[in-house]
Amino acid sequence: DNCDCDGYTDSIYTISISSASQQGLSPWYAEKCSSTLATSYSSGDYTDQRITSADLHNDCTETHTGTSASAPLAAGIFALALEANPNLTWRDMQHLVVWTSEYDPLANNPGWKKNGAGLMVNSR
Repeated sequence: DNCDCDGYTDSIYTISISSASQQGLSPWYAEKCSSTLATSYSSGDYTDQRITSADLHNDCTETHTGTSASAPLAAGIFALALEANPNLTWRDMQHLVVWTSEYDPLANNPGWKKNGAGLMVNSR
């Protein structure tokens, strides 16, 4: 599967988020996607630690996984930025993500290249 053909992730208004395991590796379920702007943590292998989050019926779960866990984690960070400065635009948010993301935790994954702006990018 490849999310480059997904109408949502290809929108300029979307900040597409992928997942990384606790070891900083791309998990088996991750799609290769050039529209992915950043990655946040989730689980990878079945033996990896999962994300703890809210669950149904006022409960918590310690087994939240996949991009269903990493995207809300990123959304929470975006919400905090917008709470601190409600005047930020969608483009400002994209710049915040691009200029504050670090590739070092994910450096062991293949496919890293430096783009024209001098930033490390990876479509895997």
